[in-house]
Amino acid sequence: QDISASSGSKITLNGATVTARTSADSAIRLVSSDADIINSTVTAINGAGINAGRSSTSSGSTVNVFGSTISGSTIGASATAFSQLNFFDSDVIATGATGIGVRLYGGNATAVGSRIVGGEHGVRMMRESSVNNSAGLVLDGTSVEGKTGAAVAATNGINADIQVLNRSTLI
Repeated sequence: QDISASSGSKITLNGATVTARTSADSAIRLVSSDADIINSTVTAINGAGINAGRSSTSSGSTVNVFGSTISGSTIGASATAFSQLNFFDSDVIATGATGIGVRLYGGNATAVGSRIVGGEHGVRMMRESSVNNSAGLVLDGTSVEGKTGAAVAATNGINADIQVLNRSTLI
């Protein structure tokens, strides 16, 4: 079932399958904690695959994903301010018609050799209301697709640093 970690906790999944309860808003929820996900499958039928967040401080969460598939109906993976998502050779998918592959709510993401797909937007970058910081996105040899919206949408007054490198594609 779903996993929740807070206050400096560390999660390591290797060859695991995590399927959230239908009542859970995410399969993996981190608050000021870290996770390494290796050769695993993380699925949320009624929410986000991964929520990487922070407490009221500037201490965010860091998620490193290697050779894995992360999927959620509403969001594949999300990061708040001061949080970092790193994807290597992985798929991040939002399966719902209005789903967002990766949502950066003031957070940062790097994707290398990966695929990000959203039912609406592939990546949506927006400002977290309580923090006026910028969001960063680095795509390296990565495909990003927004099925009915933008590949990358920067909204809500966010100052975004977007790098599209080494044959990355935006669909």
